Amino acid sequence: MNAKVSNTILKNIRQLYKENDRATILFDAMASRRKDTGTTSIDHLSKSLGISRGEAVSFARVLETAGCGSFLVGRRGQKSRFVWAYSPISLGKAALGEDDEIEDIDSTVAAVEDDEEEMDDAHTADAAPVLSSARKFPNITISEAKAALAESLGVPITSVEITVRS
Repeated sequence: MNAKVSNTILKNIRQLYKENDRATILFDAMASRRKDTGTTSIDHLSKSLGISRGEAVSFARVLETAGCGSFLVGRRGQKSRFVWAYSPISLGKAALGEDDEIEDIDSTVAAVEDDEEEMDDAHTADAAPVLSSARKFPNITISEAKAALAESLGVPITSVEITVRS
């Protein structure tokens, strides 16, 4: 990849990571994935981020503006989707500051659609979204965190359990 393009995208995604809660959740989840994907459906993006479909479309346009890929409107039976221009795992790691290079997407995964189970596992397995929120809200109580998490996931607060380990 062109170094100038790479630096621009690095700057864009790191700024998004710091300033946009949705981007923080997405990049955290992508950095912890085991498999890359070429596309992510808007429906899957909506579900995994706990936002409406319209908000997912708006967020996909933000990712497009940052240089991560292209938002494609569904036509003729195709789903609306985001097509990644680079490896989502690489973008996630670069956004977190773990890597300074963004890898091109492997041609073998360019046509592979996001595996919902994989992203959901990465999203919940290590509670990356909760940890990133904790950095932003260091004085939040467990009750407040529980209420915020329940609201963001659209589930009753009684369905949320937080375990603290030291």
